[in-house]
Formats: sequence, C-alpha cells, structure tokens
Amino acid sequence: ARVLSDGLHSYEQVSLTKMVLLWMSLIAGLSGLAYIFVMGLGRTVTAGMGRESRLFYPFLSIIALFIPVPFFLLQSFLRLGDVTPASVLLAVVTGLLPLVMAIGLVVGVRRRAYGVMGVLDISAMVGVLQWLIVLAVWGLLPLRLWN
Repeated sequence: ARVLSDGLHSYEQVSLTKMVLLWMSLIAGLSGLAYIFVMGLGRTVTAGMGRESRLFYPFLSIIALFIPVPFFLLQSFLRLGDVTPASVLLAVVTGLLPLVMAIGLVVGVRRRAYGVMGVLDISAMVGVLQWLIVLAVWGLLPLRLWN
C-alpha cells in the first residue's frame, strides 16, 4: 500500500475493492439495524412480540442503545471524554450488541425460520453482526469515549 504524508498526517492508499466492501458492510449493518428496529416496533404494536420471537432480543438491544441518551443530556459537554455514567452505559450497551445479535441469530436458526419473514429477519441479524465484527476489529466496539 502507498502511504502519503503532508508532515502532520499520513494517508494510506487502499484499493477500490476494499472500499466497496467496507461500504457494503456499512450499508448491510445499518439496513439490518433499521429493519430490526422497524419490524420490532411493528410486531410489538400489532402482535405483542414475546420472548419466543427471533427479533425479541435484537430489538431489545437496539432499544437499549437509547438508554445512555438522557445521561448524556444531563452531563456537561466538556465531560464527553471522561469516564461518566453515560459513557460507561454506552460502552456496556454497545459491547453487548454483538452478543445479543448472535443470540437472536441462534434463536432464529433453531426455530427453522424458512418463510420470507424468517429469511429477512435472519439476513438483517447477519448484516448487523458482520458490521459489528468489522467495528470490533477496528477497535471501535465497544464504543468507549475515554482513553
């Protein structure tokens, strides 16, 4: 790989294939998150989604991503890089996300989801899980605002 530098920053030239794969990973992950959130809301409102649903645990983990928000709103902006209850909660919730997606995937596969909705549910979880793995490999998961 070719590295360019301006004296202050170094930039590595990467192949187009790698960039396309990373963008596809991002799109699959965000699409999966949106699908699980929307379908989870819809199933909760219409049918009262229970623990037996394949999207139950993944949906709860996505809802849990909103738990740190009020804590961040109550703290000073200057404390974003500190270890605070909000940042610890964010790290815990984002750290559990891949585990919960994997549990949802196992539940979906064990329940033999062969219908169209089952295949879509499992595809969404796989999309999110592969994206979370990419983020973890980069050291971005769990999301820690301190270092």
